[in-house]
Amino acid sequence: MEIKAIGILVGVSALFIGCAPASAPPGGSGGKGATAQAADPSSLVAAGNEKSLFPFAQGNSWTFAVDIQRQLTGRPKEQSTSELEYRVLSVAKDGSFTKATLGIFQDGKQKDQQVWGADEHGIYQMAMNPPGGSLVPYSPKQPILHFPIKDQEEFSWNGSGVTPVGKPGKMEYKYKLDGTADADTEMGSMHCVYMQTAGKFTNSDGTVGILGVNSWYSPGVGLARYRQVIQIKGGESSVTLRLKKYTVKK
Repeated sequence: MEIKAIGILVGVSALFIGCAPASAPPGGSGGKGATAQAADPSSLVAAGNEKSLFPFAQGNSWTFAVDIQRQLTGRPKEQSTSELEYRVLSVAKDGSFTKATLGIFQDGKQKDQQVWGADEHGIYQMAMNPPGGSLVPYSPKQPILHFPIKDQEEFSWNGSGVTPVGKPGKMEYKYKLDGTADADTEMGSMHCVYMQTAGKFTNSDGTVGILGVNSWYSPGVGLARYRQVIQIKGGESSVTLRLKKYTVKK
């Protein structure tokens, strides 16, 4: 099965194959980064400036070093590395709502496309294309961050769209904003707002999977680090993104 990531993005596109056992810990197994902090995230990003946690402007881009691991039942663990670029291709505004189309590039070629949104209430993932298909909307749009930023805030989302293995289906996710943390990236340590996501998804064929995600967002930069663990009958897969370079318009 193809691995996609939520939240940055994030989705890590339909680039990597993996299947997965039975239950992932909340937020995956990535921990809070190199150094956990107890600081209230509102001290890191001021009210009214929350959109800087994932700044959408045409031409903005983020390049990540990617580590992929998978363990299939009865087989040796497999590991590979790659590099992905997330690039804002276009931006459209409707009042206070910003809609951004992102392309995901590998080796200079676009492999995937996603649609994101942001307003005074939060940042959302709105659509993603499955392998070889057209954009499929998340219904309702999937919240990634809630504004204003509140330490220890928890929220949930139930909806339909493209699941983390690149198939149509339904998802049930719970989110927690767990303070701040220093994220380990290819550019060094970055102080970030820290999010955890956990839940399950059911593909259209009835297959059920478990998802855990850790994500770190740096004000004025965007996503700094992301770790996703998927468990589904037959094995386990993990994808870790570490920011390598970025271009963000001020």
